[in-house]
Amino acid sequence: MNCYATVRTGGIVKILLVVSDVCLEPSITNNVTEVKVTIGLTHDFDDILDVTSGILDNEQIAHLHKLWADDNFPRNFNRVGDELIITARDSLRDFRSIAPSAIRRVSGETSRASQSGPMTSIFGTRS
Repeated sequence: MNCYATVRTGGIVKILLVVSDVCLEPSITNNVTEVKVTIGLTHDFDDILDVTSGILDNEQIAHLHKLWADDNFPRNFNRVGDELIITARDSLRDFRSIAPSAIRRVSGETSRASQSGPMTSIFGTRS
């Protein structure tokens, strides 16, 4: 799965924004390798801020805002069951501060994911 990588204590962290058809309360899963924020169709960015407050740093919150609202930010949309998973597309400019070996590992992993087919939105498939 394509992801945005950010440096946190020397490691790579995937950041995912998940919009779920059945989510009633926003939630966050935050571990060493992945940050996953899950929201429902009726939630807004204030709900994202409420659930991430004190947990994520400013860079990670700014990245979530790009996933949420920046039409010029390259994103992947992957519909899985009742969830739309939004991640950043692979871009070397996003990985400036990561070691070259990590860039190759993430780039190889994400290039396969980007070949998955047409982009989808909350409302269905777009061409």
